[in-house]
Amino acid sequence: MTRPLVPSRLAERSPAWPVLQTALRLTPQLFVKHIAPTGRNVSGLSPRGDGDACRIDRHAHRLTGRLGSGPALGPLRVSAAKALLALIAVQLCVPLAVQAETPRLLVWINGDKAYNGLQKVGNAFEKVSGVKVVVEHPVDATDKFQQAAGAGKGPDIFCWPHDRVGEWAKAGLLTPLRPSARLKAEVEDQAWSAFTYRGRLWGYPIAIETTGLIYNKALVPHPPATWAELMALDRQLAPQGRHAILWDYNKSFFSWPILAGPGGRIFERDAQGDFDPRRVGVNNAGALAGAEVIERLIKDGHMPRGARYAEMESAFARGEIGMMISGPWAWDNARRARIDIGVAPIPAVVAGKPSKSFVGVLGCMIAAPSRYKDIAKEFIENHLMRPEALKVLDADVPLGVPANKAFYNELSVNPLIKASMINARNGEPIPNIPEVGRFWTAMDAALEAITNGLQAPKDALDGAAARMLLKP
Repeated sequence: MTRPLVPSRLAERSPAWPVLQTALRLTPQLFVKHIAPTGRNVSGLSPRGDGDACRIDRHAHRLTGRLGSGPALGPLRVSAAKALLALIAVQLCVPLAVQAETPRLLVWINGDKAYNGLQKVGNAFEKVSGVKVVVEHPVDATDKFQQAAGAGKGPDIFCWPHDRVGEWAKAGLLTPLRPSARLKAEVEDQAWSAFTYRGRLWGYPIAIETTGLIYNKALVPHPPATWAELMALDRQLAPQGRHAILWDYNKSFFSWPILAGPGGRIFERDAQGDFDPRRVGVNNAGALAGAEVIERLIKDGHMPRGARYAEMESAFARGEIGMMISGPWAWDNARRARIDIGVAPIPAVVAGKPSKSFVGVLGCMIAAPSRYKDIAKEFIENHLMRPEALKVLDADVPLGVPANKAFYNELSVNPLIKASMINARNGEPIPNIPEVGRFWTAMDAALEAITNGLQAPKDALDGAAARMLLKP
């Protein structure tokens, strides 16, 4: 009969016994790296008490090399051999004078995201690993992250949309990642590309968010595929005192998809596939065609001048317009107004060339100063990104479109989720390089000039291109 593996009294008397309890739940490699005080000669805890020195890293690595790495963190099934390895390491090599530190992961996320759900996932991870996870949602999180990480402090994991990745990676605040082939296959390719900067991955995608055409099914049974069709629909609704559409058209986040569909480009790509801030395409022929459509919508009376987001939402809630351009964050207000909504692609300027919505990807990045990068990776890859954990997040605050393919397939029975994924796949991730800030400022100004009749579309777009190329 095989005797059960139990700790010796010697180990229980050791000041490192609480650490052993954590170590038994971690893979041998993570134990050696984060629990045991490796790489230093220390007084051993041999049964003879003779003070023989040892090196945990040498002995443990020799044993783990024979045992194999085994599965990473997941459902807790630590083999007796691995548990024995951890026990031997503590009994023989942990010094009485050194109190080993138990790892703790600090995670930051924005306050409008599923921080309570994320904490629940962290609590589950603690039960199987012994590593405590603390989730915080600080105000002004991006500024605080930059300041803290720049000083070698801050969270181990920062969950945020991908568009700041280039800036933070360039500043040395993030850790480059090498996810497993299994994990890469489980997540949408476009979501990985959003977190790619200079040929390296910097974040684990969690959820995809994009804009689309939100329509009132009572007024618009069949959403128009082109802007020409939409203008015809507007003429049909006019006798009822209604209009077809309104959106916050002076914001490039909502209007750029119309310019991108026919071929507008924010930045061209270089030979490596990265965005090249020295070459812009906001004033090419495709972008001009899209800008002229927006100008015509206002000139011909299909939309009023000077519309803003709040006016759009209230008009949609009152049934004064049949459609608006927005994202999943607008669904709840429409439902509260008891409007049966659908989601469709933003109409195309040219048939066959769909508008390209901006795609934002929420993901989790490992901070460069973190002392527990390997444990952070285990938490994210083998716990947080599993469908079971994503369901916990989604139950707290809806994720929208999950980046995980299996979880998306479950949610795609919801036509709004399915339509949003279609929009995302037709769209383009927001450029993740630092220079994208110039685009927002320059294009918003250009749209304001066009919609107020201050400049012709070509002049306004040429001005935007020139401002984007100016060095700060």
